[in-house]
Amino acid sequence: MGRTCLGMASRGELVAIVDMIIKAERCQTDQETSDQPNGHVPGKRQVTFAGRKMAQDSNTMITSIIWKLSRKKMRPDEWRLMAKHWNFTPEQIRAIEQQDSGTKIYKEQAYRVMIIWLHGIGAESNPAKGLFEALVMLGHTRTAEKIRRKINKQFVIQENTRLTLLKRFHLKSKRPKSVHLS
Repeated sequence: MGRTCLGMASRGELVAIVDMIIKAERCQTDQETSDQPNGHVPGKRQVTFAGRKMAQDSNTMITSIIWKLSRKKMRPDEWRLMAKHWNFTPEQIRAIEQQDSGTKIYKEQAYRVMIIWLHGIGAESNPAKGLFEALVMLGHTRTAEKIRRKINKQFVIQENTRLTLLKRFHLKSKRPKSVHLS
């Protein structure tokens, strides 16, 4: 790694700063790609540094799934394949790799890659689909299906709850009487 901000932060073992630089680089790359006439698809992706505009419950659920995946399902070196699948640059992968050491550190590295990816996807992107595709690519098809079913079930529960609340509100609210102007 050269004398880039990412390289210096990585050598200094500044994990939070490395993650922030990678997120910013990925966001900038996505915006530059969409600014080019042949790379721009109107309405396809709006990248913001803050990430998706997602309900707090959904965000918590995806983050929880990512945590469990990184701790229980990921094997050594799979995080690198996942990072390549999500178009992390070799320098970004080296920065994540360089920071930590130990026998089970790949679990932390997998978590970092997934969180950085999650924070960088567009508002209209589906994080469940991106995670599903990455897991299938790694050969974790059963796990991917299980997560897909869990997310779909949670979505149905949330939608039913929302509809129930709307029905209750509608039934309890009094309709204003029509006013006749003469």
